[in-house]
Parts: sequence; structure tokens; C-alpha cells
Amino acid sequence: MTKVDDAFSIIFLCECIFKVLAMGFILHKNSYMRDRWNWLDIFVVTISVVTWLPGIEGNSSMKSLRTFRILRPLRSINSLPSMKALIQSLLSSIPGMVNVFIFLAFIFTIFAIFGTHQFVGSQYYRCRMTLEPTVIPGNENGDKHWPINFDAEWLCRTDGDCERMLGGDGKDPVHKCGAMIDVGLPVELDEPRTQELISFDIVNFNNVVLSLLLIFQSLTLEGWVLLMYNFMDSNDYWISIIYFCFMVIFGSFFAMQLVLAQIMDSFAKDQAKKNETVAEEEVKEQ
Repeated sequence: MTKVDDAFSIIFLCECIFKVLAMGFILHKNSYMRDRWNWLDIFVVTISVVTWLPGIEGNSSMKSLRTFRILRPLRSINSLPSMKALIQSLLSSIPGMVNVFIFLAFIFTIFAIFGTHQFVGSQYYRCRMTLEPTVIPGNENGDKHWPINFDAEWLCRTDGDCERMLGGDGKDPVHKCGAMIDVGLPVELDEPRTQELISFDIVNFNNVVLSLLLIFQSLTLEGWVLLMYNFMDSNDYWISIIYFCFMVIFGSFFAMQLVLAQIMDSFAKDQAKKNETVAEEEVKEQ
């Protein structure tokens, strides 16, 4: 592999030298360095030459330069006009996409604020084994806990939800729905990081930042249905449905398409400019 790598490096070096001799380096209007795509070529060639210098093999910090050789396949863009046009359109669309991203950030922040206000702490409501927290057996400090009844497979909103999941006549003391935050205890006592039902408490509406993370996950269409079901069980049923469905439809199938629309608009403008340039050159030739 080392011999093959050196062979390609020599070929690229010779190509670079011949181009500089034929086109000039930088002073002329159409010289080698006036084309920004050639900057990538000379960067890759320079990295290859540097790795040949004595002492580089034993220098771990300089050996990391070899990783930049993965840019070699990008050199083919220069020889593919259609690919080059697409890349140029993508780069020219960046200023317009800044406005799109600001708009999307504003919309998703509104979703995050509403979600935090409506759903904060709802994922911690579980059916409990006692009516109220009890002292942990054997704890000399009198610390309390409120054990979860894991026979109830879903989250709850009322004691009636626990009765439906666990059965009984409604008078059994185990039919109690609650969360640690209701009794002033830290939610960490429930060990939410070990509960698969609430996605190990990685995504939640505890604050705006975590809400944005939850929204981002939902926009990827990964696990958003389970999240919606959880908040349907532990919060308002219809608000949860409307919130998640509207967020997914608006975010995934509309808002994110604005990015593609911006790129397509930039591509159309570049093509129009190219056609105008060709037309002007044809008029001059006539």
C-alpha cells in the first residue's frame, strides 16, 4: 500500500508541476492558483511531499498529516463539470441557508418552549407500590423512597390509570400514580437512567435545551411515536397527539424542505448565469 500511495503521489506531483508550467502559477489571469479548485490539488500534493521529508516517519504529530490524503478523491471534482456545478451551487447557497436555519431555529425554539411548559416532568409519573414515600429499610438517616410498581407497563396520569393497568376495585393502596417531584424528592431515586420505557431519560422536556434535543430526534422520525405515547399516558391526551403530529409534519415534511429549496434556487441561478455567459460569448463571436 505504501508503494501504491507513493506512486499516486508522484503522479499528482507531476500533474501539478506540468499545470504550473503550462498555465503559470499566480500572476496571470488564468493561472493555476487563480482557480480555487486547484487549491485543493496543491494542498494534497504539498501534504504528500511533506510526508516524504526525513524524520517524518518517527514524528507522531507530523504523521497525522497523512490523514489529509483522504481528500484525494475530491480532486476528481475538477474533471467532472456537472459535479463541479453542483458543489458550486451548494457553496453559493450557504448565505441563503443561514436565513433558513435562523427561521427553523426560531420555530423549533417555540416548539421547545411550549413542550417544556406543557410536558416538563411528565415522564416520571409511574404507578407506585405505596400511597406515599416510605423510609428506605435499614437506612439510619431516614431517607425515603417511593418504589415503582413495574407491573404497570406504561406511564400514568391518574390513580385510575394504575387501576386499569393493575386491576382491582380502586381501593387497593397500590393503585397510586405519582412522581418524585410531587413529594419533594429527587427524581434520581427512581433511577430513570435505567428505564427503557422513557428512553433512559436521555431525551425529555426538563428544560429548553433538552427539549430541542427531543425535537431533533423526533424530526429524524426515530422513536417519536413512543415519546408521543408516553406523554399521551402521562399528560393531556389530545394536546400530546396534536403537538407531536404537527411537529413531525411541519418539521420533517415541510420546514426541512426549505433547505433543499434554497439549494435548488441557488442551482437555478447559477445555471441562468452560466447560460447568460455562454450567450454573451456567442454574440461576441458573431
